[in-house]
Amino acid sequence: IEHLNLYRTPVDDVELEALAGLASLGYLNLSVTTVSDAGLGALRAHQNLRELNLSGSLVGDGAIEALRGLRGLLKLRLTGTSITDSGLCDIHALGSLQLLDVSLSGVGDQGMDHLCSLPGLQELNLDRTRVSSDGLKRITGGLRLRKLVASRLRCSQESLSALSGMDSLEELGLRATPVSAATLESLAALPHLHALDLRDTPLEATAG
Repeated sequence: IEHLNLYRTPVDDVELEALAGLASLGYLNLSVTTVSDAGLGALRAHQNLRELNLSGSLVGDGAIEALRGLRGLLKLRLTGTSITDSGLCDIHALGSLQLLDVSLSGVGDQGMDHLCSLPGLQELNLDRTRVSSDGLKRITGGLRLRKLVASRLRCSQESLSALSGMDSLEELGLRATPVSAATLESLAALPHLHALDLRDTPLEATAG
């Protein structure tokens, strides 16, 4: 078995240990389960794991430390979990990460400094996190992202305009985030940008 989807099943930390024999597992979805930080250590046996979804589970600030042995992990989704900035301090141990989703979590500005230790990160979802203008500025100079979702954040027009410095961006999500005409103009100049999500976005005539 290479692909295992356990979304919204009664899997808990004890039952997670039963997966140890699935040596070929490359994709594992544990979203909306009762798996917690305490059980994640069992996943270290899965050295072929490339994609892990823990969204809506009970994991928190101990998750990254528990997964640090999975050096080949490429995609990690932590939507709706209780992870905060403290939980990202060991993210460098997952140095192969290309996609990270921490939307609807407690991650904020300090966590962005930790993410800058991931040189291969290409996709980042910060939707409805605690990241502010300061956090956006930190990743603007520290990451070369292909896709960024910065929707529903409380950020200044200055910090949004600064995203125009991320010349590697191909997709940008700013849903329900006020955007001025000047900011929009600066973002439109991104050389590789081909998708811009402005759903539910109030367009402001002047910069705020």
